Amino acid sequence: MGETLKTIDRKNYDNFHNGAMREKKKNKGRFDLISPIMLYRLSCVLEESVEKFKNEPGGARNWERGLPLSNWIDSLIRHIVQFGEGMNDEDHLGHALFNLMGLVHTHEMIVREKLPKELDDREFHINDGFKSFEEIQKNETFHKSDKRA
Repeated sequence: MGETLKTIDRKNYDNFHNGAMREKKKNKGRFDLISPIMLYRLSCVLEESVEKFKNEPGGARNWERGLPLSNWIDSLIRHIVQFGEGMNDEDHLGHALFNLMGLVHTHEMIVREKLPKELDDREFHINDGFKSFEEIQKNETFHKSDKRA
């Protein structure tokens, strides 16, 4: 007996002008929308790390071994501030991108339990005894102490 052929539901496929078909890109990300300029700047920072870390464990991929999230955040903000101050001694936006990439990667690897949870050293202040601005506004002493002549 011959093999039964399945009918393809064309609604779930992109059909191209030459007759080719490919499963629709749903929940797969849109890598075609990522700026090649941004990728180039990031790749230049990574290229610098090849030489910088060539003799270190992990080499250019040393960053994948895991740094505390606070370290990534600190460096990310520092490079953004340096860019904002007009410093051009290095590619501060490229380095900010690198730190954002490291932050996202490290956090995801912690969530996946591939890196230790102790690397998530963020300090949480929400629901930690701090009042919201709305709560402060309702407090009469806030308004009484804010007397301006």
